[in-house]
Amino acid sequence: MHTSKLIRTLKLLPPAEIKCFRDFVHSPWFNKNENLNSLIDILLSEYPKFEGSSLSKEKLSKSLFGNDPKKEQKLNDHFSYLVTLLQEFFAFSSFKNDEILKKLYSIKKLQGSETDKEFERLSGQVKQKLESGSNKNFEYHYHFYLLEGEIDQYILRKNARDNYETFQHKVDSLDAFYLSEKLKSICEMLNREKVLASSYEHRMMPQIKEYIVSNADFISSVPSVMLYYHAYNMLSDPDNEEHFVLLKEELESNHHLFPLIEIRELYDYLQNFCIRNINKGRIDYLGILHDIYKSLLEKNIIYENGFISEWDYKNIVSTGLRLKDFSWIEKFITDNKDKLHSDVSENAYIYNLATLYYEKKDYKKAVSLLREIEFTDVFYALGARSVILKTYFEMDELDNLYSHLESFKTYLRRNKLISESQKINYKNLLKYTGQLARLKEEMEFNKTVSKAGKLNTLKEEVQHSKNTANVSWLLEQIGKL
Repeated sequence: MHTSKLIRTLKLLPPAEIKCFRDFVHSPWFNKNENLNSLIDILLSEYPKFEGSSLSKEKLSKSLFGNDPKKEQKLNDHFSYLVTLLQEFFAFSSFKNDEILKKLYSIKKLQGSETDKEFERLSGQVKQKLESGSNKNFEYHYHFYLLEGEIDQYILRKNARDNYETFQHKVDSLDAFYLSEKLKSICEMLNREKVLASSYEHRMMPQIKEYIVSNADFISSVPSVMLYYHAYNMLSDPDNEEHFVLLKEELESNHHLFPLIEIRELYDYLQNFCIRNINKGRIDYLGILHDIYKSLLEKNIIYENGFISEWDYKNIVSTGLRLKDFSWIEKFITDNKDKLHSDVSENAYIYNLATLYYEKKDYKKAVSLLREIEFTDVFYALGARSVILKTYFEMDELDNLYSHLESFKTYLRRNKLISESQKINYKNLLKYTGQLARLKEEMEFNKTVSKAGKLNTLKEEVQHSKNTANVSWLLEQIGKL
């Protein structure tokens, strides 16, 4: 039973959640089967590894059902019951943590009863909580739609005639909820079409755009619709920079009204827009991207539970280095080292600090740092070896370079974690760097001999190569020669 679906799922739960699930199973409100109580106690006694012999099918079935001839089938059934209870526990936990939804269901239950004062008190409390809360995304409008619907029914039941405003609020909340969620989904469709080469039908978008333009006063009061409308325009019409500017301005003004995960997704759209323009040669977008990263840091948007991802860390460093913003980057690298997850912090810190020293042309410090650590992550190992390769070349330490090229080739050949496409990219880097080093050596040895023809041939080959790492560096070095 060690590999059952139930145990595989239980292994993923943190200790606090395991304790809550045990209490859930033991609660007579959810379960009255004593055998299930005994089974969960036996299972959780082996948490978190679940490797003990007490979990063998034979021992479990005998412990719970004695000599019953159907004990193995009963054990299978009880495992299924526990899986069902675990699913109910997940649903219950999600509902329990949604304070607004809990109160909305309470309001619904009070509808039609003799407790009008309690209905009015609770509905007023929910309304105040929604209006004063910081979350104004699609969920906010959905909750308001449900609340206004209950209040409208209450007013009709009381035979009141002044429910025009309430019903209008209900319909407006429904429109805001639908438009927000629809536009958000369409934006994700457009994003996936670019990233994953998928293809989707963008149904109703002409009508939605027409509705938004025709109801500008209403729409301008709904930040979630405005944000995703600008994001949609930017993604669907990437050549019009005005949409980028409008989305950026809207995010700067209203980022505090949305959950962190949603704001990060919208900023990702902005960052990807910058990167695509940079790749097209629009270097001015490097500065814009750098400013976006700084804004994300200042507002603490880039951090998740106090931590920064190693990839955001690297991307910020890479962007800053291209702009030669060395002092700011050095401070960023140091200040955020402890905000990296412990399992990647040393690799990420050393690698990014070494790239800083390399860009500052402090080659000895760069190589010294990279030799201090044995990179366990393939990405960092490849990056570090590439920095060392470039450093030896630029320091004219060609003997060290040739030795490093051979060890790099061996590493590529022996490491099973490197994908074939990565191997091709780095093998080409090694090949072209070796050719370039030999040409450099020949030119130093005999300064009267021109190697322009060979350099031009190498330049054309590198330019037309679609599978080579560090192409821009290779072309830069060819240009220098």
